[in-house]
Amino acid sequence: MEPIIITKDKNVLTVQINQSVSKDMISTLKEKIDGFINEHGHAPNLVISCKTAPHWASLRAFADHLDMVHDHHKLIKKIALVSDSAVFSILPKLVDYFVGAKLRHFKEDDYTKAVEWANAPQDAAGVFNLLKGFPSDLIGMEAVGLICWQLRQSGYPVRVPFCLQTDRRILKQ
Repeated sequence: MEPIIITKDKNVLTVQINQSVSKDMISTLKEKIDGFINEHGHAPNLVISCKTAPHWASLRAFADHLDMVHDHHKLIKKIALVSDSAVFSILPKLVDYFVGAKLRHFKEDDYTKAVEWANAPQDAAGVFNLLKGFPSDLIGMEAVGLICWQLRQSGYPVRVPFCLQTDRRILKQ
């Protein structure tokens, strides 16, 4: 199996990492990003997929990775991280302050959703869907899309006249 597989899908470069990240892998990825920019006039969005949390093969590979991030983070708009590794669920919150790209974590089963999100020109507006089957004194709603993400990620206290339960997102008066 190749250590890194890079494919192009519309406005997205898909990167599949199969082993520790080497200096050569970073160089290959940088060349692909730069080639995409030269061909299309803008940077691609990225979908990065790996089974486990990646690690660097050497200190030089780590330094090259930081250089590439420094050179490209203001150009790339979206990065979808696809993995079931727990590290990726907290990574967007950690690096959000340091990079210009929007990072979003997806589980491996949601790979197609990750590519769709990265291909979309903007984030789709969120919606509230009414859920059926609740007693008449309850209103069940599901928040889908950017609404949920912004409320969770904003860091500001959100004051709403109802409570949210995690699974069904049941809203009570």
